[in-house]
Amino acid sequence: MYPYSETKISLYNSKICPYAQRVAIALEEAKISHENFEIDLSNKPEWFEEVNPASKVPTMRLPTGEIIVESFLMIEYIAEQYPESKLMPESPLDKYKVRFFVEYFGTKVIPLMFKLIHAYKDETVKAEAYSEIVEELRVVNKKLLENSDTGPFFFGKDFTIADIATITFVERLEMALEITNLEIKSVSGLERYNVWKSTIMAKPSYISSLATREELMESYKKFMK
Repeated sequence: MYPYSETKISLYNSKICPYAQRVAIALEEAKISHENFEIDLSNKPEWFEEVNPASKVPTMRLPTGEIIVESFLMIEYIAEQYPESKLMPESPLDKYKVRFFVEYFGTKVIPLMFKLIHAYKDETVKAEAYSEIVEELRVVNKKLLENSDTGPFFFGKDFTIADIATITFVERLEMALEITNLEIKSVSGLERYNVWKSTIMAKPSYISSLATREELMESYKKFMK
């Protein structure tokens, strides 16, 4: 039998995983008492397949025994189950804006991070990936401005899952840039994005849920072979 809490939510987590970090942040922001079970992704315990046959993090077990998977669906569940957290806006239009922003980031920005890491030995592809990253982050900057010109979050002063579902990949993107000897600190047109990023990265829920840079670097070496 696998370990779990009988009275609290059980989170099967790995700090190196950006998808799992989404859920860890949401639980902390919603002030939900839970028990964390850290999973070593390079040496998963045999019992983990009993929790989730796909053997993937994050996985969440409710005190009632139901198992919830897929990180974005999980943080939506947290937001809806605990509406006092205000992690999801109330209006259908604003909910659409959350999902559109997350979908855009997931389909346009995240793949470029892996493209850059895979191309670290190919200067031509690396330059192409870098140019695409800058272009897409400028689009993200524009979308942030369109939704709230003052910020700091996607919905201004309200921290929501629009922020949670995207910010966890920014640290990894910056790490990919560092690995490939590139940077975007001096790039123009990212002013709103930089405020958004730095404000969230200073939040206690973000800091406590993040692996060390050394742990992240070690985990991403497999993409550089």
